[in-house]
Amino acid sequence: MNLADRLSEVVTTCPEAIALKFEGKSITYAELDRISDCYAWAFTHIGVVAGERVALLMTNCLEFVFFYFGIVKTGAAAVPLDPKYKWPELKALLDDCQPKVLACQADGLNILHQHRSELSYIQHYISPEDTGYPDVILLKNFLTDIPEIPFEIDVPENRTAHIAYTSAAQLRPQGVVISHVNLVKTAAISAGGFAQSAEDRVILFALPLHHIIGLVVVLLGTLFSGGSVILLSGVSIDCLLKTIERESITVFLGVPFIHAMLVRHLQENSSEYNLTSLRLCGSAGAPLPPELVLSYRILLDRDLVDFYGLTESTSHVTCQPLDKSGKSGSVGKVLKGFELEVVNSAGQVLLPSQTGEIIIRGPVMDGIYRQPEKTNRMLRNGWLYTGDIGYKDSDGYVYIKYFIKPMLITKGQNIYFSDVEDLLLSCPGVKEVLAVGIPDPDGMRGEVVRVAVILRDGAEQTPAGIKKYCLENIAQYKTPREIFILKELPCDLLGLPCRDTLRKM
Repeated sequence: MNLADRLSEVVTTCPEAIALKFEGKSITYAELDRISDCYAWAFTHIGVVAGERVALLMTNCLEFVFFYFGIVKTGAAAVPLDPKYKWPELKALLDDCQPKVLACQADGLNILHQHRSELSYIQHYISPEDTGYPDVILLKNFLTDIPEIPFEIDVPENRTAHIAYTSAAQLRPQGVVISHVNLVKTAAISAGGFAQSAEDRVILFALPLHHIIGLVVVLLGTLFSGGSVILLSGVSIDCLLKTIERESITVFLGVPFIHAMLVRHLQENSSEYNLTSLRLCGSAGAPLPPELVLSYRILLDRDLVDFYGLTESTSHVTCQPLDKSGKSGSVGKVLKGFELEVVNSAGQVLLPSQTGEIIIRGPVMDGIYRQPEKTNRMLRNGWLYTGDIGYKDSDGYVYIKYFIKPMLITKGQNIYFSDVEDLLLSCPGVKEVLAVGIPDPDGMRGEVVRVAVILRDGAEQTPAGIKKYCLENIAQYKTPREIFILKELPCDLLGLPCRDTLRKM
């Protein structure tokens, strides 16, 4: 089954139910289907055909959802990108997927338009906003002369629906290829793990739709259950809590950073909000501190349910029980529809409580876009090798210990050390760089970036100048919190650059 077919099934069941709410506007399931049909017709009118890529550089909004379903209905692949990225990051990702069309808001166009000559593969730019660029198609013009009939193209269920770049070093792109059928399956598995139904009203707050949690777990999981998704555009905790109360929200999913902000706000203003409608609060994307779970129990009388997945698994594959019977420190048990094992370096399955690499089987990614060697390393005999280290206990509870991948997690966002290092090697005066993650001094973000920099002979550079260069060229959340300018990189006993040594400085 493809995504359009699954949406049609839900529309048939509850056409007038509210699918989406955003900034006071409500969209029913029938309207979502009809509007995304219009977008699909419009894409075919500008020459988009099955198998091509259409990139989305947009914040959370109704148009993102319309574009997404319009793209996949044509058989093309949607490529959502993070609108916080700067030009070097966007250039690397766009060069990798080479989309025919880019749907983009004004902020992104202001970055990209001056570089259009370097993006010759993009034939059309579409914007929901009037940007002032004469060669950009305004959304209202994109949607003119659309036939008032359903859009019907038989898209094979195994065709690529989505290429996701959220889980890899952006300057060395790794596009995760996901099929229609696997998105349909994982959305159902996710909704089953959370016991979702048509009665649920799920808030989408601070989880971007370009990320697999926002798109699959929140959006598709809720829509394919017949529930309602309420989107918030900002990151105000007060607005979040007032919306939960006003809309009788039942499910709130986020990363530990957002939950920590919520707890801090409630500790100061707990009596101002009625949050009794919430039946489920969930967390993923980074380790969940036990004290945060305890705070939730005290302030909300709710368990903060931990769950685990990665972009390459297309959704979450584990979840703590919803009846408060889970084990502290665990990310729960494997959801029905997935298998999870722990193996040693030889690929042999380990006994309970033995630590090794976590591997997953089920509706996972089809591979890494245009990288067969990397695909073959990650997908072996039907199993996805995650690069995450952990164990299962005798009761089947899964524990994540650390990551093989050279990265850190801040506010639920993966930051690969190579992104920061590759960029700073292009910074004037910089000769060598070593990046590492350290605990956030504020205790909110999980980890932040620390770098050691060696300057070229005679070069003059300051930590402030290096930070400014980062802010101009990579997403703000990747910018180093601490910058050490040294005469030599921290090394191990063999004289090799060592992240552990830098981390302990």
